[in-house]
Amino acid sequence: MLRKLPPPAVLAALVPLAWGCLEDIEPPPGSEAMCDVQADCDQAAGEVCDEGVCWGGPSADARFAAVITPPDSRDDLATTPIADLSIESDGTISGLEVDQARPLSGQVVLDCGIDTALPGGCEDDESIPARIEIERPSAIPGAPAFSRTITASGGHEPGEAAFTVSLPPQRPGEPPYRVTIRPITPETETRDDRALEAVAPPMHTTVPAGTDDADYIEWTVGAADEHATLSGRVLDAAGLGLPELRVYAMGWFSGGEKRERISTTTTTGGDGEFTLRIPHGVEGPVDVVAKPRSSDVAPTLRRRGVELPELGTLSGEPIELPDLVMPSHPSPTRYALPIEGKDPGGGTRSVEGAEVSLTTELASEDGIEATFTATDTTEEDGIAELELIPAGEENRRYTAEISPKAGAIHGGVQGVELAVGPGMEGSTNVLASVALPQRTLVDGQIVDAQGIVTDAAQVTARPSTDFVWSLADEERTSVRDLDFGSETTDSSGRFDLWLDPMIADRAALYDVEVVPPARALAPRWSVDGVDLGDSDAVVDLGTVNLPRAAHTRGVVTADGEPVADAEVRVYELDVRPEACAAKHAPDGDDCEPPARLRGLRHTGDDGSLWLVLPDPA
Repeated sequence: MLRKLPPPAVLAALVPLAWGCLEDIEPPPGSEAMCDVQADCDQAAGEVCDEGVCWGGPSADARFAAVITPPDSRDDLATTPIADLSIESDGTISGLEVDQARPLSGQVVLDCGIDTALPGGCEDDESIPARIEIERPSAIPGAPAFSRTITASGGHEPGEAAFTVSLPPQRPGEPPYRVTIRPITPETETRDDRALEAVAPPMHTTVPAGTDDADYIEWTVGAADEHATLSGRVLDAAGLGLPELRVYAMGWFSGGEKRERISTTTTTGGDGEFTLRIPHGVEGPVDVVAKPRSSDVAPTLRRRGVELPELGTLSGEPIELPDLVMPSHPSPTRYALPIEGKDPGGGTRSVEGAEVSLTTELASEDGIEATFTATDTTEEDGIAELELIPAGEENRRYTAEISPKAGAIHGGVQGVELAVGPGMEGSTNVLASVALPQRTLVDGQIVDAQGIVTDAAQVTARPSTDFVWSLADEERTSVRDLDFGSETTDSSGRFDLWLDPMIADRAALYDVEVVPPARALAPRWSVDGVDLGDSDAVVDLGTVNLPRAAHTRGVVTADGEPVADAEVRVYELDVRPEACAAKHAPDGDDCEPPARLRGLRHTGDDGSLWLVLPDPA
């Protein structure tokens, strides 16, 4: 039998039970209740008819997990992962219990033995401002990590709370919270060479397990015996010091998963001199970077692979670095770069709103890289205007990356080489235009399990996990951040997406995600691994049938009391443990199949929850 939606009277009766926004649901014209009696539901699957809805859980082959986030007003409660969501055949969800939060407060203090020449002086027992990043891997495989960024304020006396945060409790066997503390200079103070960022390096640590109901912790940064110093100079090609360059080091903290700034950040003095402080707990060699002011058109210098002494021997005399020498180069010159694309009506047309980035490497010596990048966004005439460094009497090779607006019919390009001639100072020199490829049109029609078209559904495409894991490490982050926009299905359930057939010189694969409107009472779904082939025309996905909806319900509580306005995110997990190694990481890299977001709702005033989950069985 065809499933039908409840009429308005039945829906009104459901509102107290379900999510607060369900009052916005309106049944399609002519629809009837999903069920009047038990026989209208799938009794063999264990469904039950209650208040016009057939409640029933997804098939036993599907595995779901959930993350419950209490409202901001409940700082006594913690974000709670439920790694294995228990859903009965009648759609009843059990175990929706929110954990009590572990309150953590404290302050960040500067060890004044390191340097007392700070604006306003230094007090050993007075807190300083700092940004604190706290993170821990999710207890749900493939789900986003728990992450919080808070700011500790300065000027607090000992024992006062300069920051307060509510954390999920740390259960036995779970990894600790990783913490990165970065001293920051208040905006009211001058960011000069004696600023906090130049005096105290970042600190990488963990939150102690803790046993008290309310934990207080004091982190001391900048102790002289816990960091090393690197000293050097930045010179121009004539051997003169270059002042006012921003200098810092990039690397990995021990156990860290991302490359980040691991040192103090400072500004070169009048003779180009600088000193950096690097804390213990840094793994492997680091890169020392010297960047010009944002107002200057000049290269960025980078010395790669600076080796550090063995951990535990980093304190003592400064490690002297060889000079960083800026290669000579001509004065910057203004260039105009036209960006064009095919016009569907014939010929070409200017591309507006494309982000343009041109990068070149200047000649360098002694293992120093000198890289210059210029960026601009094209105007209505399709022109990007850039201040570039030419190559004197010969052409200089630049590499272009161009990213059109999301939803545009023209695609992006990476790695395009451009020849930039000497140019004439005082005028705008015009470069040869860059022609963008046409994106591939991906279209289709969304219908629910009963064959009824689903209008107003949000359709979004992202590079698939298979494709992302086929890329080199340095390419993955930028590809994950690509935005192709989203479209909304029209009254006939149809959608159009314009997607790049090639990304990073590879044929791209996409996952197309569908989020129906709440009133549709249809589940979220995705079409994975969409291959655009070699076509620059149209890829028709045809009719995309959303799976049967499993209407589930439960009550979110804390210590037996209902929790109102809690956000509940439900993820579907890949139940095949070999899927990651076989498909996503064929070269043996570590990865987890991503958890798919399949439900997102808020609880009602009585803690009640109505979720519409997919049941593809």
